[in-house]
Amino acid sequence: MPTSSGLPPEKARKAFTRVLQALSEPGTQRNLAQITGMSEAAVSRLKTDHLEDTVVLLTHLGFSIVPPGMRCYPEEYVQALHTMARLQMQNAAPTLEWDT
Repeated sequence: MPTSSGLPPEKARKAFTRVLQALSEPGTQRNLAQITGMSEAAVSRLKTDHLEDTVVLLTHLGFSIVPPGMRCYPEEYVQALHTMARLQMQNAAPTLEWDT
C-alpha cells in the first residue's frame, strides 16, 4: 500500500486487513454478490484488483473503515472522556487511615 512517500499508511494497512478478514468469512462474497447484483467472480476481481487502492483512497480522504457496531468519535471528545475518567479515578481512590 505505497503512498507518495513509498510507505504504507498504518491506518490504511489496518483497514485493508480488516476488510480482507471480513471477506474471508464463509459465504460473505456470495452474499455480497447477491445483494449488489454482481457475480461472485466480479466480487472476487474487485477484491483482488481494486480493494487495496480503494482502501488507500478512502483513508487519504479521511474516512475510517470500522466494523458494524463500532462508532467513530472526534479525537477531542475521546480525549475529554479520558481526562474525565482519569480525574475521577484519582478522586475515587480510598484513603486508609489506621489508628495505631
